Amino acid sequence: MESNSSFHRRPLRPWMIYILLIVAVIAASSSIHEVLAKDVTVMVDGRKASIATKEDTVEQLLKAYDITLGPADKVVPAPDTTLKDGMDISVIRATLVKVNDNGHIKTIYTTASSVNDMLKEAGISVKQEDNIEPAADQSIYPGLCVNITRAVPVTILADAQAKKIYTTRTSVSQVLADAGIKLAQKDKVSPGLDTAVKSGITIEIVRVNETYETVEEPIPYRTIIRDNHDMAKGVQKVVQEGQNGRIQRKILVVYEDGKEVSRKVASETVVAQPKNKIVERGTVQSLATSRGAIRYSKVLTMNASAYTAGYDGVNNTTSTGQSVRRGIAAVDPRVIPLGTKLYVEGYGFAVAADVGGAIKGNKIDLYMETLSQARAFGRRTVKVYILK
Repeated sequence: MESNSSFHRRPLRPWMIYILLIVAVIAASSSIHEVLAKDVTVMVDGRKASIATKEDTVEQLLKAYDITLGPADKVVPAPDTTLKDGMDISVIRATLVKVNDNGHIKTIYTTASSVNDMLKEAGISVKQEDNIEPAADQSIYPGLCVNITRAVPVTILADAQAKKIYTTRTSVSQVLADAGIKLAQKDKVSPGLDTAVKSGITIEIVRVNETYETVEEPIPYRTIIRDNHDMAKGVQKVVQEGQNGRIQRKILVVYEDGKEVSRKVASETVVAQPKNKIVERGTVQSLATSRGAIRYSKVLTMNASAYTAGYDGVNNTTSTGQSVRRGIAAVDPRVIPLGTKLYVEGYGFAVAADVGGAIKGNKIDLYMETLSQARAFGRRTVKVYILK
């Protein structure tokens, strides 16, 4: 009896076999992944996350999850560490701090937790005498500024002694105060009290003392020479005899470190005024002329020229209101005052009664009656006698 065809096993076709193989591979891959995955904990920016990963190293894990590191950031354990199941990974972000190392500003990114560790991490050595603000155990926080004041050697020269100290003080005045050195009002300090302290600086103190002395000295009289215009030249006579006066002076004497360095007049009082000697001398001189001897007080050597009315803008009246005539001279009033009587060599008697735009300084312009006389006189050097 034939069996029912529905109970017969149908043979597997090739495409069915292919599908079964794919399913098997997928199932096997899933099982392998589950076997190779590692559970790790990652702490970044204060947030913790548990991750199942198949990455091999810490660096690969960070890259796979786009966790970037800054140049100064730190990861624990190191990036090349092989991942293990149950591993804790911490990303420590660097904090920006400033260090003022004796005026030298440094900007530092650090992952240290305290000022002391930050300085060690940055390779900044600190001596026991140096001053650190804030303290070395201060926790690091963003924007922190650490000030390091370096202790420097200082030599103090005072009162014939030399004293060497180490200090973190910033000015000379502070150093002296710490050293217990008191200053009097006049004492000198070099360099000045406000000078910034530098390594190896020498501070010198000079003790200054002042005293006063009183002395009396003569005031010499002066000899005064007066011209006598009524007395012949070469004749002198004493009108008043001289007598010395007396002056009392208060002298300020300054001593530096016990040695006198200066004397200066602080005040003075005239006890008796001097009486000057007065001598008169004659100034009157004489000159022989065709009209006889003339007396004069002074003689000038001048550049002379001549002019006449009706030419070069010259009218018939002088600047002093006189009518022009022979004997009128134009002068510079700063040299010869107007109204002065003159005797001009090669011309004769004249009076300073006019001025001219070109007559400045040691010049004199003499009036002639005609143009031909003016041209004949021309320009020449003459002696001009100032008459008595």
